[in-house]
Amino acid sequence: MSEHEVKRLLRSLSEPDDKTGDDLADLLDALREYEKKFGMSTLEFYPRFLMGKMGDDTDMLVWAGLYEAYMILSRDLAGVRAAAQ
Repeated sequence: MSEHEVKRLLRSLSEPDDKTGDDLADLLDALREYEKKFGMSTLEFYPRFLMGKMGDDTDMLVWAGLYEAYMILSRDLAGVRAAAQ
């Protein structure tokens, strides 16, 4: 995922619309790209990142930010689904 695509995705997450499911799928695709690039799952990466073991280069910061956005969006989507039931 290019820097431009990451910026577009993050910008779209801050704009309310009806594409939450699409945004979630885009986030998952982006996370998979980082997992492939660095040879570890996001679930392995994120705790290491929080402990300062992954450094703070741009890739690490973007990966962590995408995962945090994914967690927020999936929590919000779960809340919407629960309220609809």
